[in-house]
Amino acid sequence: ITNCEESNSWTDEHLDELTRAGAHGVQKRHRDEFVDWFERRIQALHKEGKVNDLLYALSRGPDRRARVYNRTFINGFFFRNDSVERDLNTQNSGVVVRGDARSGNLDWFGVIKKIICVDFPSEKEVVLFQCDWFDVPSANKNQSTGYKKDDYGYIDVDTTRL
Repeated sequence: ITNCEESNSWTDEHLDELTRAGAHGVQKRHRDEFVDWFERRIQALHKEGKVNDLLYALSRGPDRRARVYNRTFINGFFFRNDSVERDLNTQNSGVVVRGDARSGNLDWFGVIKKIICVDFPSEKEVVLFQCDWFDVPSANKNQSTGYKKDDYGYIDVDTTRL
């Protein structure tokens, strides 16, 4: 829930509520309490007709059962886990997650180990990638043990170092 746009304003509301209440350790309490708070808040507003069915379904959480795949096609992109690609000439198990300047990290590079699909009551599904991540440097460095950036900005990842 905390990584989707639909919950951003609710995240802010929960943080404001904790701050106004004078709570200690606001960020930790937010991490620990947000999901339950979000469920109660959205369900109450849904009863009053103030939130849509999609947000209501999101607040109820996913089905407890999940499906695991070796490959999937999402938004025009084809992904495979690394075990499928061992003997193939082409590779589609590599992923990049853009770094967050606030955390001081550059982009993260990884390899898909599992492709997990979970369903929500609204018939929406979320696809999760379980990945192994390569060693990456902080934003103020050009290289680390398993990662090098050349003079042109190209990145060379040592795929033997996870």
